[in-house]
Amino acid sequence: MPSIIEQVNMAEAQAASLKKEAAAAARQVVAAAEADRKKLLEQAANQGREAADLAAAEAEEQGAKLAADIAEKARAEADSFCAAAREKLGTAVEHIVERVVKA
Repeated sequence: MPSIIEQVNMAEAQAASLKKEAAAAARQVVAAAEADRKKLLEQAANQGREAADLAAAEAEEQGAKLAADIAEKARAEADSFCAAAREKLGTAVEHIVERVVKA
């Protein structure tokens, strides 16, 4: 039977061995967690870029539609002004001719 000192020495050796094993296991857990963190950050960044690209494309589409609507309204208004001016053209010519003849 081992003496008490030998038993203590054996227990200390086992404790040191367990401590080394625990430290190695902890390093592996930390390394795995770090790898997972990097992977998750990369996925989040990719998702963010995709969402930003989608929002930009949607904004461009809405902007183009709004610009087309504004251009169409301006075209209609210009056509209306031109039609009104054409209607008054005869009267304007008569007025100008009348003033020239009187002068």
